[in-house]
Amino acid sequence: MRDKTITQSYKCQQCGKQFQDSTKNTKTRILAISDFHCGHNYGLTPPEWQVTKGELRDFHRESWLWFMNAINLLKPFNIAIINGDLIDGRQERSGGSELLCGVVDQIRMASEIIDFIGADKNYITRGTPYHVGQSEQFEDLIADKTDSHIDNSINLEVNGCRINARHKIGGSTIPHGRFTALAKEGMWQDLAVAGTDTPKTNIIIRSHVHYTSHLGNGNNRLIFTTPALQGHSDYGTKMCTGIVDYGFTIIDVEADGTFTFKPILANLDSLKTKWIDG
Repeated sequence: MRDKTITQSYKCQQCGKQFQDSTKNTKTRILAISDFHCGHNYGLTPPEWQVTKGELRDFHRESWLWFMNAINLLKPFNIAIINGDLIDGRQERSGGSELLCGVVDQIRMASEIIDFIGADKNYITRGTPYHVGQSEQFEDLIADKTDSHIDNSINLEVNGCRINARHKIGGSTIPHGRFTALAKEGMWQDLAVAGTDTPKTNIIIRSHVHYTSHLGNGNNRLIFTTPALQGHSDYGTKMCTGIVDYGFTIIDVEADGTFTFKPILANLDSLKTKWIDG
């Protein structure tokens, strides 16, 4: 947690003297981000790997510019929770037909993105084995390159606020069904501490489904899925129903443990539906 000293000046209405009051702001800013899918044609792609022509060039340039500007606007981050699927992997099922580069460069790309974010502390959860390694743990290499803590599930306590993050959650093809998976995650978290003196988890973060939804009650419980930073894929456009949310999430935890959160979503021209004149 970063302490910032804020100095404010006051003028006495009676004597006209100036006084200064210094207070400490102990709010902790958390970035919850996931699903870079580096190496996929429509994954998050730093400039070194961007293509130079065609529709893909437009997406690479527009998405990176949006990401860079949004992160710079919202910095600094005390904590980054980087919630899995940071690379796209080898694409065995599609023969690599949507790959920009191999796994070595994918690791470099994801590490560069984390370094650009520049959080004081990084926590990575491991993503889907198909993408990040069936027998290897490629995201462990990213954690090593970026001095990040990595695990299958992360439990953090920030100013008394308890946060659990894990990559995988079930999805739904019906809008109202998306909340069922969130409620299930909350119930299992509550059952894990039932009958003990362990406080309940306040914030539960999941990813994987490439859309953001949330539920909770008041200022002591929030369960949400993060948006993604992959535009689309052949598999998604052929086989999946729903809307992809492109972006990330900000959580601000106050000194007393209360919190606010906000999804930061892009509206990229390069991802808008293209209509053909008939």
